[in-house]
Amino acid sequence: MRCELCVPPLLAALVLGGCASSGGNVLRDTETRRAPTLITSAGGATTQIDTQRELVSQSTMVQMTLESAYRRLHAVYDVMGIEPRSFSDRDHFVGNQHLVLRRRLGGERLSAFINCGSGMTGPHADQYDVTMSVITQLTAADDASTRVTTRVDASARPMGVSGSPVPCSTTGRLEREIAERVAGTR
Repeated sequence: MRCELCVPPLLAALVLGGCASSGGNVLRDTETRRAPTLITSAGGATTQIDTQRELVSQSTMVQMTLESAYRRLHAVYDVMGIEPRSFSDRDHFVGNQHLVLRRRLGGERLSAFINCGSGMTGPHADQYDVTMSVITQLTAADDASTRVTTRVDASARPMGVSGSPVPCSTTGRLEREIAERVAGTR
């Protein structure tokens, strides 16, 4: 087993106990977490607002063995420009919990993958510094099929200025592309 920065709590969150089907072989699992937001006024006073944030895991079944899918998953992360900083051969997960991006991921605008709101000049995802966590876990469904589960979490902050990060939500596209590339359909 090789494990660079093992993340057991995240793995536990990726296990899909009570998933709701969103059609076909794609499953989505939503977890709600407390997400404090700090707001600083022009005078320097700081206020904290407690909000709720939904984290979504998306699972797709692929028709291949677990070991074949795991080998492909490493290549998929490389092709998509996501450096795998966390992985485990034993637990079959690959990910990066602190991916820092500006404007693009794998040649695509970040706004294709995440929604961080928008302003007068366009989507914040394309203009802010983005910190993203992408983790994909594979589990064998049977001898010939594997469940590919990916969770994307991100926040953004304006470039070059201090300020509170803006939470981002996933569009579902990154999770879908990872699964399609592992399956070889993309």
